[in-house]
Amino acid sequence: EVTTSYSPNDAQLFGPTVAPHTGGITNTLSYKGFEVSALLSFAAGNYHFNNDRTNVEIPDYYADQVSRALLNEWRKPGDVTQIPNPLLPYQSNTTHFMEKGDFIRLRNLVVGYSLPRTILEKIKISSARIYFQGQNLWTGTKFQSFDPEISGLNQSLSTNPNAGGASFTGSLTGAQYPAMRQGTIGLQIGF
Repeated sequence: EVTTSYSPNDAQLFGPTVAPHTGGITNTLSYKGFEVSALLSFAAGNYHFNNDRTNVEIPDYYADQVSRALLNEWRKPGDVTQIPNPLLPYQSNTTHFMEKGDFIRLRNLVVGYSLPRTILEKIKISSARIYFQGQNLWTGTKFQSFDPEISGLNQSLSTNPNAGGASFTGSLTGAQYPAMRQGTIGLQIGF
């Protein structure tokens, strides 16, 4: 029997919300005055409730831009889709919006070039280096929001799983800015 009444006995937990696997790798390569240094970081095995998607995939929510996914909303019996009939009440607190928070990010990249000693002696300086430093230049993820590395706003959401819902406690995305991409070009001169 399908019901929309809530019971704590029907609660199901999904997670974990904190990534059990995190880490990073860094390396520096140098060759004839050129230098490349990179730091990659990653997290894997955690889940987020993507509230940003609920805002754009609710069929009757017109206060925001809508997702392209709404083009596949249910229209007639036999349709197989993740977007329900827009004429029925919409249940957003479901596992449909649970997503893996796995990512790998190029956290830091430095590319530099130091002038050779023969040129430095001619222009009478002890060192000269030009470089580019970038932060958060690339993120690889399947998470469908701004940033899979969220600060982890904890939120409890509960519905009856028998009615297609779920109970969720953990990271909730929504109106969060992604990690800022930054780039710096510099010149270091020593006399």
